[in-house]
Amino acid sequence: MKVVFGGTFNPVHFGHIKPLLGLCEEFGFPQIGMMPNFVSPFKQDKEMISNTHRINMLEQVVTEFPRLYLIRDEIERECISYTADTVQSWLEKTPSEHIVFVMGSDSYQHLHLWHKAQLLLKQTTIIVLPRNKPVQKNINLAHNLNTVKSDSILKKGQIYLAQTALYPISSTQIRHAIQNNQDCAKYLPQGVLNYIQQHHLYQHHN
Repeated sequence: MKVVFGGTFNPVHFGHIKPLLGLCEEFGFPQIGMMPNFVSPFKQDKEMISNTHRINMLEQVVTEFPRLYLIRDEIERECISYTADTVQSWLEKTPSEHIVFVMGSDSYQHLHLWHKAQLLLKQTTIIVLPRNKPVQKNINLAHNLNTVKSDSILKKGQIYLAQTALYPISSTQIRHAIQNNQDCAKYLPQGVLNYIQQHHLYQHHN
């Protein structure tokens, strides 16, 4: 089983990390892979930092939290990648692999707009993490939003709502807090905070 959580991670923070560690405990997942997406250098601005910085911060995280590991497949292609195509490439190499794709509730609400969304739903199990409020079913998807329990058998082609604790913080809020010289220590692992301060990230164009 390959359990994957994709995102921009700009920056990675405890709102990403703690729910993933909770999933590991609840379901006995040995590890969960964190897969940053590629962002074109031409689309980077004061708030979207370089791919290198995002990778380096994730390396700080996986060093501190060994149940998380880094998946570089999309970011190292150096082109826009779609989750469905990435999953397809994995299945071509290992057809029998069970892929569990973890996403936040905000991504779930737009899942029907994703590239090859129906193929992704067919080929994976989706687990939705609640963010800061109760999650409503995406009415644009035929799939039910199932309540998942620790003893549930995760079935391919199904969408499950995790029961992890809410961590109502976003990367956008953290970036804005840094720009306003506010303390973000409670939202960020120490290694990530040190890296941001060392490289003066989110204060000007990087």
